[in-house]
Amino acid sequence: MPAAPSPQPAVASGTVSVQAFDFVAVSFRVERAGSLTGSVDWTNAANDLDSAVVRGRCSREQFIAGAQGCDQRATLLVSLNKPSTFALPVEAGDYTLVIVSFGPGSDTASYRLESEGSVST
Repeated sequence: MPAAPSPQPAVASGTVSVQAFDFVAVSFRVERAGSLTGSVDWTNAANDLDSAVVRGRCSREQFIAGAQGCDQRATLLVSLNKPSTFALPVEAGDYTLVIVSFGPGSDTASYRLESEGSVST
């Protein structure tokens, strides 16, 4: 009798443009508690891009205003390397990937989020 196939992880990915000294916010939803892994990479190694995962669905405007739940206290992790990679346990719910550019130039960043349950942007 053949073994049942193991569940495949759910993947959400995309590409965003990031202006120098600015940030973008990509909201996503995890449907089941488990592990979330991700990566962010960008084109120009001379640029300094950092990424963070925040609990909750936050817009760019909410981050700028420092709205409750869209501030530093809601941050689950920060990654400072190129490429930026992370793994963390998550509950089902909404999250936001934040990609911050410290310049010196504009860039294009690609991201990949992988979860044991469904993940959607």
